[in-house]
Amino acid sequence: MKIRLLRVAAVCALLATMGIVQAAGNIEAGKKKAASCNTCHGEDGQGINPTPPLAGLTEEYFTRQMNAYKTGKRENAMMEAFARPLSDKDLADMAAYYAALPKPCGDGGAPAPTTTGTGEVIGDIDAGKRKAAKGGASSCNGCHGLHGRGDPLNPRIAGLATGYFIHEMNDYKTGAREHLMMQVVVQDLNEKDMADLAAYFASLR
Repeated sequence: MKIRLLRVAAVCALLATMGIVQAAGNIEAGKKKAASCNTCHGEDGQGINPTPPLAGLTEEYFTRQMNAYKTGKRENAMMEAFARPLSDKDLADMAAYYAALPKPCGDGGAPAPTTTGTGEVIGDIDAGKRKAAKGGASSCNGCHGLHGRGDPLNPRIAGLATGYFIHEMNDYKTGAREHLMMQVVVQDLNEKDMADLAAYFASLR
């Protein structure tokens, strides 16, 4: 555990030095360009199960993920097709629009289904809550905030569908989705850990 915490701390220090210069976007233009996103991600980016909410994402995070889809570094056939035609200005405008929207709020709604999608592993919400807090500053809560609400640097993970959450954790673990911090953190998680964490965050609203 001590070695893992040191690895996480080292990654934190590295990420803190990685500034990204980004063009300013136009919120009104972004709203018009993002209209086609509503079908999957909901009105005003509030999210529709199983797709994640976009409202409240920082401009840097949104742009980084969309560029990852454009280049194929992050694989999703639908998102890759959608992202490729978008220019840097398009992404900047859309990022500005979503960053200006309020994050989905409220906790304690009815839990979402707590299986991996195939039924093999059922997550335990209480166990997931304990695991989310384990590790202090290097825990899920340490980066994504209490109850997974997110912060200026990290996305909200409260309310994510269990299947989506587990899929993304496995992508980090295999390297299919690249992020230094997350790739370090997930290496110690087994299938049951992921299912428990997924159940906990899916239960938050």
